[in-house]
Amino acid sequence: MKIYQYAMRAHKETRAAYMVCEKTFDSRQEVTLDNPPAIADFLNEYADASELPNEKTWLFCFNHASRLIGFSEMTQGVGGAAMFDIKRTLQTALMTGAEGITIAHNHPSGGNEPSSEDIQVTNQFKQACDIIGIILMDHVIVSYKGYYSFRERGRL
Repeated sequence: MKIYQYAMRAHKETRAAYMVCEKTFDSRQEVTLDNPPAIADFLNEYADASELPNEKTWLFCFNHASRLIGFSEMTQGVGGAAMFDIKRTLQTALMTGAEGITIAHNHPSGGNEPSSEDIQVTNQFKQACDIIGIILMDHVIVSYKGYYSFRERGRL
């Protein structure tokens, strides 16, 4: 199975946004990322999420059958903070044709509990997704101590 990692670029002259397939990962078996432990494992395997010294954010895009159609690294922060760019994240989701998305980020400190900012951005994503007709499937926080899922904790 091929897993596609997408990235946004800006045209040199017009500055219009366009999407490129930045990388592909080949997996010998079907990768099912329909649950938080699978997403955490994937991020640790392909992006070393629990080993990073700074926060990063990721977007996972799914089709109507909840099959992964692509993922993107969205932002990279400094130290213990990385902000989701909701507009750019949803632009990427729309360009992939996603029916559902899961957002994720890492906590370099090792803590799994969401901060007040994590809770706030999750609520903002939920509202924006509801407006444009995309399902926010989960928000997963990954660290070397494990993961936290907003969906599993009843926060979505």
